[in-house]
Formats: sequence, C-alpha cells, structure tokens
Amino acid sequence: METRTRAFPGALRRAIEVRDRHCTHPGCTVPAERCDVDHIVEWSSGGDTTQANGRLLCPAHNRQRPGRTSPPADGP
Repeated sequence: METRTRAFPGALRRAIEVRDRHCTHPGCTVPAERCDVDHIVEWSSGGDTTQANGRLLCPAHNRQRPGRTSPPADGP
C-alpha cells in the first residue's frame, strides 16, 4: 500500500533547496532556508511529493499562488 505524504521530508527538501537555491518566483532572491517547498501540482489535486513536483517559494509568493485564498481582513 502506497502512503502519500504532503510534507517534503528532510533529504527531499534538501535536494530541492540545493537545486533551486532561492525562491523560484521570477526576480525573488529569498534564500532557500527561508522558503517553503511548494507542490507544483497541488497535493490536494493529486500532485506527488517528489523532487520533480516540488519547488521553493518564499512564504509571500507561496500564499499568492492561484486558487489560494487569504483569510478576510476582519478575521475568520
């Protein structure tokens, strides 16, 4: 039985950090250690937690992805 994991574990996260080195959003230079590893094809849409489907995005750019919503300004 295959287990799907949403989080990118240590060695996989490190491989993506070494490959990308910083946020992959054009023009952003936030260093790898301050970035999130983001699924290119969303995990909730069946995207795998693999190096090929992961990329670094800083928290600000990760929240700006299409389809993601921010909580209302006056709270939940």
